[in-house]
Amino acid sequence: MDLYLKFTDEAQATEYLYTQVPTKWDEEDGMVNPIEFESRPNYANIDVIGTIFEGGEWDAEGDVIAKPVALEGWHVNVRVIDEDPTPLEPFAVIPTTPRRVWG
Repeated sequence: MDLYLKFTDEAQATEYLYTQVPTKWDEEDGMVNPIEFESRPNYANIDVIGTIFEGGEWDAEGDVIAKPVALEGWHVNVRVIDEDPTPLEPFAVIPTTPRRVWG
């Protein structure tokens, strides 16, 4: 199942797509406290697109005539194979013309 997702921003996407896992601990006063973390994906196939821009015009020298416009949101494609897509469903969109697709 291929999902086209639109999050509010990169931080929100990171919250749903990755989990912070402790990789180093500090043992102090009989307590074991995690002190370093690593970001691990919750899904095997994540394609971060980020901000999508539309339009824009440049002259022959590459100078901007009309600036491209950033579309709202932070965009990510996820191919779900054996994972639970339920947490991602609120962010699913159906683009008319996807910017990137899974091959």
